[in-house]
Amino acid sequence: WPVITSLPALATIGAMSFELSRDAQRAGQLARDLHESEQRMTQAADAANLGFWIRDLVRNEIWATDQWRMLLGFAPEETIDFDGYLQKLHPADRDTVRQSQTKAIGGEGGYETVYRVQLPDGGVRWIASRGRVEFNAAGKPIRLRGVSLDITQRRHPSKIVLLTPR
Repeated sequence: WPVITSLPALATIGAMSFELSRDAQRAGQLARDLHESEQRMTQAADAANLGFWIRDLVRNEIWATDQWRMLLGFAPEETIDFDGYLQKLHPADRDTVRQSQTKAIGGEGGYETVYRVQLPDGGVRWIASRGRVEFNAAGKPIRLRGVSLDITQRRHPSKIVLLTPR
């Protein structure tokens, strides 16, 4: 009797093991595909000179790619908050950027602006930035994700600023 009841149990365990191993293989392939997609996205962003950023509204922190940090003059390991970001901007553009993001966070959802970054040597870099607010299940804004692009050459073709890593 124990032999008769254990055979179906073994068959069930075998079938479950087969399904689990297939799921593990599928998960591994998805991870490889995701990594490949991330690399393509990074290459495209680098080629286009785009910088990505995420402003965490709950913790008041900004995560950013190295390209975005370079555009605005932040060190690779530097912690960034919204006030620190605003300090990098030309004083005449700070209120406009603050108001644009406040409107987006207040319900509009989208954010788009052009501003100047004050460079340490006294020069100016023009940045076009666009983002979108993410809301939680309760409808509360939690994060603002965006992308920024150096448009200095479009605004002033004779004033090209080369970016060099720190």
